[in-house]
Amino acid sequence: MPGLGRKHERILALRNHFLAGVAYVQKTFLLRRMGLLWFIFHDEHIPEYNFESEFIANWAYSIPHTFLFLICIFILYSLLLNKYDSLK
Repeated sequence: MPGLGRKHERILALRNHFLAGVAYVQKTFLLRRMGLLWFIFHDEHIPEYNFESEFIANWAYSIPHTFLFLICIFILYSLLLNKYDSLK
């Protein structure tokens, strides 16, 4: 950034890494919980808004949650590896 000192740029880069890390940790915990719930309630009736609904949970619905969970883990890993590279 033009006009900012070297120390100020490092502080901004560290803050951005921290905020991105916090956001992805939260998303990772939420996605893992949702994915596990599909496995726990496999073949069970899940009522939606009305109790006449015949929606049955299936483990296959957890596949997108698991895929996004793995992406979040990869992003967190790359954030931890590249944390100090951008601060030099």
